[in-house]
Amino acid sequence: MRIAKTIFAIRSRAVPLALVSAAIGAGLIGGYENVTARVMDPDIKKKPSVRDVPFYTVDKGTKSGIKTADRMVIRDEEDWIALWRRHKTDDLAARTMPSVNFDQSMIIAVFQGQESAEAGLIRIDRVKMFSDKVAVFVSENDSASPGPSNPNGARSTTCSYHIVKTARSTLPVVFD
Repeated sequence: MRIAKTIFAIRSRAVPLALVSAAIGAGLIGGYENVTARVMDPDIKKKPSVRDVPFYTVDKGTKSGIKTADRMVIRDEEDWIALWRRHKTDDLAARTMPSVNFDQSMIIAVFQGQESAEAGLIRIDRVKMFSDKVAVFVSENDSASPGPSNPNGARSTTCSYHIVKTARSTLPVVFD
């Protein structure tokens, strides 16, 4: 019976409902007008623990060689080299690939894909660790002003991206 499992907390002690009912019926509990009891159900799972995870921007901008929208998690050097080669453009070619210790860190990267300059910029706002996953919160901010036009009247395009480094985790990563 479900009600038999229900527990009440009285004065910081867990007490089965049957005992509380019996005590009230026998007049043993009384005169406690301001007493509050909270129901504790042992079958209810605890809310997953959540904590913000610090992250550091490795690279951020509007010109990437990756022209399609994508979300990536990089946990090893080989994948990092492949991503950096795809990502770098003529503007980034002179930049050295940032060093990452993949024993302690991982890379999270978001790419907006090729959009009009009016589409705004993509960015990683927050990384949170739950007991069963890592959640990455991404936003695409509207541009404050329209992008410049070329002489033919066509709007310029952008390939907005944000690449961050954070603590390594083997948990699955989900993007919100």
